[in-house]
Amino acid sequence: MEMIFDLRNVSYSYLGRINTLKDICFKVNQNEQISIIGSNGRGKSTLLAILDGRIYPTVGEFHAFDNKISEEVFNIIKDNEFRSYFRTRVGLAFQNSDMQLFSPTVFEEIAFGPMQLNLTLGEVKTRVLEVMEMIGITKLKDRSPHTLSRGEKKGMYSHCFG
Repeated sequence: MEMIFDLRNVSYSYLGRINTLKDICFKVNQNEQISIIGSNGRGKSTLLAILDGRIYPTVGEFHAFDNKISEEVFNIIKDNEFRSYFRTRVGLAFQNSDMQLFSPTVFEEIAFGPMQLNLTLGEVKTRVLEVMEMIGITKLKDRSPHTLSRGEKKGMYSHCFG
């Protein structure tokens, strides 16, 4: 069974003084599901940011797909095969969809992910239009994501990213 994530004594401190995580250890293998629960301010979002490769442990080791992940390694391998491999398998959808919106149109918002996969523009356009048709939001393609109702945003993100 392929190992997806392996955290070994991971700790994280913001600004080197605000401890958010301390000695976190766990593994996630292929086809396993986990839940991360805890009260507000206990580091759940920080842990998810580490798993997404957006921040790196202050202490400890983070391995993904049998590769040690660190800021130095991830920066060195930006254009490398592993980074592409990692990004096609790991993504993060924010709980509050407004925090995730950054494109001028719904079409471009959905196209962002496929654009990271080294597809041609034609392939991206085809995939996005197929997905929009499949989930019934083609009429929203030229709208700004910020103008969508809460229900429209939730539907778009749960179908496309969740």
